[in-house]
Amino acid sequence: MLTTTAGGAGSSADHPPDSAPELTIPAIIVARGVGTSLSIGIAVAVVAAATHCRMDRYGGGVELRPWEGTSERASYDHVAGRWLPPKRWVRYDGAPEDVGLTLLVGVPLVAVVRPTFRWIGVAALVVAGGYDLLRRRLASLAPVIAGYVPEPIGDYVPERYQRRKSFTSTKLIIRFV
Repeated sequence: MLTTTAGGAGSSADHPPDSAPELTIPAIIVARGVGTSLSIGIAVAVVAAATHCRMDRYGGGVELRPWEGTSERASYDHVAGRWLPPKRWVRYDGAPEDVGLTLLVGVPLVAVVRPTFRWIGVAALVVAGGYDLLRRRLASLAPVIAGYVPEPIGDYVPERYQRRKSFTSTKLIIRFV
């Protein structure tokens, strides 16, 4: 069972649902056989969750700045009990190939859905495009925002988003003229 991590370095927390890859074929078979909007919607959600569970493995991993390529932890394999390295097919979210993949999947989808749902696809593309444009800047902003998270919640913020605390002293010199 291959799952991605939601935690910081050394964590093996899963992106739920952990068993999504094993449920894709049955969900598709049920959707094909039943053919209702609900069964098709559930199948799409299960396939999307399974794909999401695999993406850290195919991308640059779970580090804050994956374009630096400093981490060899992408997905935690619970069966083997070890971390799997990132494949870096898409170097990082926001990379040109990520934008291309987003457009490759999103534009045809927007073209084929009913006009009443088209705005959802367009909105998703706009959000994805904005995120892709800002991704590198967000890596610098994340530790700043994480610094304002209240203490009880701060324990759940992944380590990669936390600033390293320095305990060096600062000398303050005051001169009176």
